[in-house]
Amino acid sequence: MGSTRGRRRRSGARDPIGSALTGLWALGHVLSLALLGTAVQHQFAASVPSRTTALDGTHPRTPHTS
Repeated sequence: MGSTRGRRRRSGARDPIGSALTGLWALGHVLSLALLGTAVQHQFAASVPSRTTALDGTHPRTPHTS
């Protein structure tokens, strides 16, 4: 008669601590993926050689001022 077997209690439906922890867990994963993505992009940008020569093979020069 008074058994709660198989039923959820009212307080079990509203769990602010569990919701907050789940939110922090999800936010942590999103931030880690963003940080890893930034690190990968930085690594790829560093491995591409820069183009410091002009199309004719000469180095660009700055004009001398006197």
